[in-house]
Amino acid sequence: MNSSIKKQIWLSILIVTTFTSLLFISFTYYMYEKLYIEKQVEALQLQGVQLKDMYYETSLETFSQQLKVLDESLESSIIYTDDPMLLGSGSPVHMFEGQNLISFQERQQLLEGETVQIVRLHERLNQEILAVVVPLLSQDQLVGAIFLYLPLEAISNVFQPIRLVLYVGIPIAIIIVLLAGFTISNYVTKPILDIKNVTEKMAKGDYSSRIKVKRENELSHLALSINKLSYTLEKVEEERRGFLANVSHELRTPLSYMKGYTEGFEEGLVDREKYILTVQKEVDRMERLVHNLLDLAQLEGDSYPIEFHPLVLSELIVDVVSRLEWVANEKNVSFEHTLNEEIIVFADRDRLDQVLTNIVQNAITYSKQFSSIFIELTTNNGKANIIIRDEGIGIPEKDLPHIMERFYRVNKARTRADGGTGLGLAIAEQIIKKHQGSINIHSKINEGTTVTISLPIFELE
Repeated sequence: MNSSIKKQIWLSILIVTTFTSLLFISFTYYMYEKLYIEKQVEALQLQGVQLKDMYYETSLETFSQQLKVLDESLESSIIYTDDPMLLGSGSPVHMFEGQNLISFQERQQLLEGETVQIVRLHERLNQEILAVVVPLLSQDQLVGAIFLYLPLEAISNVFQPIRLVLYVGIPIAIIIVLLAGFTISNYVTKPILDIKNVTEKMAKGDYSSRIKVKRENELSHLALSINKLSYTLEKVEEERRGFLANVSHELRTPLSYMKGYTEGFEEGLVDREKYILTVQKEVDRMERLVHNLLDLAQLEGDSYPIEFHPLVLSELIVDVVSRLEWVANEKNVSFEHTLNEEIIVFADRDRLDQVLTNIVQNAITYSKQFSSIFIELTTNNGKANIIIRDEGIGIPEKDLPHIMERFYRVNKARTRADGGTGLGLAIAEQIIKKHQGSINIHSKINEGTTVTISLPIFELE
């Protein structure tokens, strides 16, 4: 990819440089051929007209003297002849002796009174000349001609500095452009090569590499997006590994118990009743774990079955409290609730029941004896808020950001004692999200924990 882009950049630079050079040379040629030479032709024609006027206005002797002066002062040379036939059959001056200055057709043009323009090779000078021949008429008869000419070498000498610039400047300019092209190609392709290297590592499962961003442009935005993707994939990979480790641990523990009790039963160290109860307990534990894992997988996708119906929240809360009240009584924990009985939400009753049961059970589990659990149902900004507050041991501040993560436990040693899978709150959060709601937890050590669930209120039309 990088090599291809470099080739394209170099090819583009080469094409632009070639096109620019050809354009500049063509422009210089145009200036020489079309503009400067045309200007010289116009100048010669103007001089011819002026000499023609002088011929008619002065005597022949005066005219000849002025011609001699002008011939010495002007860049162009002037030939006057009173026998125009000599221009076609032989030169009237020694310099052009033996050479016809005009052709038969051009002589005919002179006879018709037309000014003739000539660009022709001078054999003796071995160079081209630019000439203008002006006819001199008397009573519609050709009585003479003025031949003004200028060697083209003199004209081309004016462009010699420009040629020098072209011969020297263009190679230097090409070298500079090529060096600039090399710098630009590296400038453009290096970030692309960095992106390519990082993405190849990502394809192989290495998400630790990052692209260094040194400037602000479209490529830097792409690099930042890839860095963000790499960071996200790295976190996902860490969570995946942690998830597999936690699942392995959660499954290994009951299996170890079952294996140990089975060996003890076979050796007669464990009686039949205790063996059956232990195996049943561990099987139930694995069943809960698998069930929760399936629920969580479905919730994180789109296959979790949810049936939405209008639901009176206060009735659901009362049902959950009534069902768990006996558990609370065992710890001498009481319930106090203030419920707005008019609040209706559009929800799945069984799923919200699952969420509230999990949260209230946690409140009971971590409440101190002879304490209370406060449940409040209110509205705020079009939302129904279920607030569950206990007076328990609380959650450390450092653990609060992770409390919704899968298999996360504040007390890492509570697994066997409490029998939890560490998935309850993760499942609860996903269910609330499916209801377009939110769940927030605030807690202070030894003061208690407050869980707030917000759900959109169902508006009756």
